[in-house]
Amino acid sequence: MNKKILAFSALIFLVTAVFFVVVNMNKHQVESIRYAALPERSSESLKLVAIGDSVCKTGSKTAKDKCRALDVKKLVDSISPDYLLFAGDLQYQNGNIKDFNNSFKNVWGDYESKMYPTPGNHEYKTKDAEGYKEYISNNKFPKVVQEATSKKLTSYTASLNNWTLSSVDSNCYLEEGRCNKKLYDGAQDRGGLCSIYMWHHPYYTSGNYSNDSKMKSSIKSLYEDANINKAEIIINGHEHLYERFANQNVDGQLKTNGPAQFIVGTGGVGLYEEKSKDLNSQKLLSEFGVLVLDLFDSSYSWYFVNLENNVLDTGVSPCS
Repeated sequence: MNKKILAFSALIFLVTAVFFVVVNMNKHQVESIRYAALPERSSESLKLVAIGDSVCKTGSKTAKDKCRALDVKKLVDSISPDYLLFAGDLQYQNGNIKDFNNSFKNVWGDYESKMYPTPGNHEYKTKDAEGYKEYISNNKFPKVVQEATSKKLTSYTASLNNWTLSSVDSNCYLEEGRCNKKLYDGAQDRGGLCSIYMWHHPYYTSGNYSNDSKMKSSIKSLYEDANINKAEIIINGHEHLYERFANQNVDGQLKTNGPAQFIVGTGGVGLYEEKSKDLNSQKLLSEFGVLVLDLFDSSYSWYFVNLENNVLDTGVSPCS
């Protein structure tokens, strides 16, 4: 084969490769990436995984479209995160201590020491979320989580290097008097530039609860707090899907330094489909999988990966 043919073959290969990348970038909507360059990972950066709505009740059978928590856990194992954020509905169907001990622990027990949870509505199907609280009290969760629980509080703040995590029990907002809204302050250093807010019920959603006006009005103040406090990220569950929204304020107006909201109810219980597409929804997937966040000193990157190890959404953003 002469040199001209070799050169022409190489050119065809290069053009094909570039075309493939461009097509796939469009397919996965990575046009939403705000900055192209990722900071180098260092000893000071953190890798987080975020999920919600995970473990079926004791005795449930695994199927393609439900009860896939063990498969999600295997995916998390392959990522090896520093911390695991759990956006509520850890244990179905009613969050009782028996199911926590017999089911949740068998799946997620290895991650308790690095797990930051918030309760969902299914935890409150047991009175006052007592199964959730008892399970946390009896196991080795991070100190701040156990300290809050010992004070009968289900909301807390924690320091994650240069980031502050505010984990808020949204059930306290949906039903007045159900629980104490007080936020246990366990953050050791508030000098950090960047913050994450996490609660269960989403303010914006295109899923099953997209027309739930009561839910939205009840947690409006939570979204406002996150916006006022310049949160970079809001993490929710409740909807059994993955959805990412443009940075926006509480009135749905695009705002460069507003929070980016992620719904990650993809932890294994089951899946929902799109019901009513929200105006500023940028990515919606009915897939089991996890959101991976790399946190740097003044920026973060994210990607959503499904059980087949396909990365279906990704991006980078500075802190506000």
